[in-house]
Amino acid sequence: MDAAYKIKQVQCFQQPSVENQEEVKRRRRPSSGTHAVSPSISVNDTTCLFYHTLYAAPLPAAFKCSNTDISWLVIGLQMEPVCEKVQGGNDEKEQHQEEPDEELDEEAMLWSIQEALERQTLQIGASACGATAVVDVLKALGINVAPEEVDRCVQTRQRRNESPLPDYLLSRSEAGATHAQLIQGAEEASSGKVMGRFFHFHPRRQVKLVPWLARWIRKGAVPVATMNMQLAVLDGEEVPDAWHHQLIFGVTSNAVFMTNPLDVVSESVLHQRLCSESVLLIRREDVLQRLTPDCSLSSLSQNQSDLRWKALDVEGQVREMALEEEQEQDRPKLTHITIPAAYSSGITLFTQRHSELGQELLSAPELLLL
Repeated sequence: MDAAYKIKQVQCFQQPSVENQEEVKRRRRPSSGTHAVSPSISVNDTTCLFYHTLYAAPLPAAFKCSNTDISWLVIGLQMEPVCEKVQGGNDEKEQHQEEPDEELDEEAMLWSIQEALERQTLQIGASACGATAVVDVLKALGINVAPEEVDRCVQTRQRRNESPLPDYLLSRSEAGATHAQLIQGAEEASSGKVMGRFFHFHPRRQVKLVPWLARWIRKGAVPVATMNMQLAVLDGEEVPDAWHHQLIFGVTSNAVFMTNPLDVVSESVLHQRLCSESVLLIRREDVLQRLTPDCSLSSLSQNQSDLRWKALDVEGQVREMALEEEQEQDRPKLTHITIPAAYSSGITLFTQRHSELGQELLSAPELLLL
């Protein structure tokens, strides 16, 4: 694994003072040694991200900022190595340049943002965010495996979009991959060299998320978040139609950095998405366009392998949605139905199997319930 980083300086301004505006203007001028990602982002050895909505300089598709509390945002991140080499859990001794002080307990980076821009793997296929995360997990642990091979090992499941409604809903409930598939896929793709351990975050746990992540990252573990993206949605934004797996490549106070896509979210937003029941919202139009007269809705309640279909009364939800189509148009209508999901929300930590960190990870206690 490459050098771990700590953050020397973080600047985050919520109000656009004159001084801050001048700083953004200065930073946006081309300079030697800087790789310009867009007019609003520059990346060099002391990585800096700049974004200002007043300048109408939208972030490119390669980097999304979803810190919902800050409309005017300047983040300056100056990275320096915490240690010469983080081994991802193998037995080589770390050579520390300096010990982190108490103020840096919440700060740790597997990659700098520049490295993440260069090394992250973009989505390798439909519903394959889990396999994509595993590709980058292996890369972070020094193991390069072809994305196609990783996807085969993870056994990504696809949506059956052309199926009748009951089978379509079943495919939606399990499309993609679970954390167990990610762990199995990483182990198989690495020929047993890599292991993973999943930590449930639902029901809510007694844990401070960012410090907990920072401690494991500094040890050399690689975290992957399994999140319900249908939670913590901004007012006015469309509700996403899926859960998501993302590799976490760094944390600092109240900020978590992830790949696919490159993203920074607040600790509170991530915590909400990590603390979710195993359910999935299906959009009204996705239900109605597959609801045909010969559709056997009773099969939705007769799923003996998962009694949650009956407990959630998915059949009744579909019938109510169909009935609404026959009623007055100005009445409020269901926007979604809720179905069971195969996924569990939480964090999977990956490391080298035959290492001290691997043994520590296996013996770590479960996070206590609140």
